[in-house]
Amino acid sequence: MNSDVMIYLGLGLFIIFVAIILRLLRREKFPYGKVDSIVTNTEKVFLKILLDVVPDDFYILTKVRLADIVKVQRNTLDTLIG
Repeated sequence: MNSDVMIYLGLGLFIIFVAIILRLLRREKFPYGKVDSIVTNTEKVFLKILLDVVPDDFYILTKVRLADIVKVQRNTLDTLIG
């Protein structure tokens, strides 16, 4: 290959690499986070009691809302609306 072509190819790859790094650094973080537990301690105790009392051929399911597993940072709506 011609040395000029190699220089331009290397320069082009370097520019693409820098552009990718800059884009990753500027990426906004989502205002969501993981919650510690889906159920409260009181609910855990009650669920254990239910599991002990109810026969094995029944299923006990807990109701889980999206808000129970994902927490949203404060003032998120203000930043989204602008």
